[in-house]
Amino acid sequence: MRRRATFGGIFLFKISYFLVKISRFLSDSNNIVTAQIYLQYLQILTFFLYGLSIFSELAPDYNKIIIIIKKKLKTTRDSALLERSAPASLT
Repeated sequence: MRRRATFGGIFLFKISYFLVKISRFLSDSNNIVTAQIYLQYLQILTFFLYGLSIFSELAPDYNKIIIIIKKKLKTTRDSALLERSAPASLT
């Protein structure tokens, strides 16, 4: 059970990290709507990751991963909002 939970956590972490990189790239290329869709996928993945942490013995490790993902999610969302609110002459 522990090995399966660890593999599932690593798999979900790699997928969420990949989605963070995609959403940052899309927010940098001014494709904010698509970046927001990927951010919603990230929120769903963090929910599943949190659910996985409840049923495993490695809950503290998964909670650290969730905090890292939420920080990256917040910085990506903040940068997308800044780009959206910036005047066209500054971009």
